[in-house]
Amino acid sequence: MNINLNEPCRWLSDSTDAENEIRQIFYNHWEKLKDHLIAGVNEINAWRQRLLDDINNYANEQIRVLAEDYERQRLSLDVKREENLDTTRAYCGIQSVDLFTELHNACQSIEFQVAQLESINATMRAIKVITISEQIERNKIEKIDTTMSDNDQNKPIIEHTNDINDNTGESRDQHIELASSITNETASHSLTPESSNVDSQAINSSRNSTENILNNDDSIKTCPICFMIFPIKMKHDDRSRHINEHCTDD
Repeated sequence: MNINLNEPCRWLSDSTDAENEIRQIFYNHWEKLKDHLIAGVNEINAWRQRLLDDINNYANEQIRVLAEDYERQRLSLDVKREENLDTTRAYCGIQSVDLFTELHNACQSIEFQVAQLESINATMRAIKVITISEQIERNKIEKIDTTMSDNDQNKPIIEHTNDINDNTGESRDQHIELASSITNETASHSLTPESSNVDSQAINSSRNSTENILNNDDSIKTCPICFMIFPIKMKHDDRSRHINEHCTDD
């Protein structure tokens, strides 16, 4: 392929110094462009030569394998030929036409295998020229991907909490406590399993004990039944109603 490497004009005698200075600038740009072109062409040609060398070496290796397989088959045929020639001499010696005809047909129908050629998919490392327009398009796609990735990272993490509404319709979410913030008073409660045969007297005693706790301590923060941490804004009556609901369920 012929490539135009004609030098652009870098100086004219009838031009001003300013014009020739601009020409020189663009001439320097052309030189850089030309050097890049020559380096790229040389790299492509070197890759082509390496590929041709690999192809030639591979083809020569396959020809060698084919020739060796042919030689083994030829030697096998030579052995069979000599064996059948000896048999032919014997049949001719006794002048047996029928036996010779049978031998002739047998030699004619000898079958043998030959090497086969098949196409395979081979991986080849190739050089591809990325044009300027393709580079621009790639940069646009990369910028879009980067912007989308940044937007995903900047999205706030939304905590989904269960809304617990009391009888007055007041929301009890927005008061989330981590397990590590549970007070020592809550952690000290024992979660021992209760017997399934608890009688009514024990249930009434539990209710009375619960009511006494509420009446004696208006600042209680935790349900003594389910150990739920009451919100700060939750009223005393609401806490009492919550605890009594456990007793009703029992």
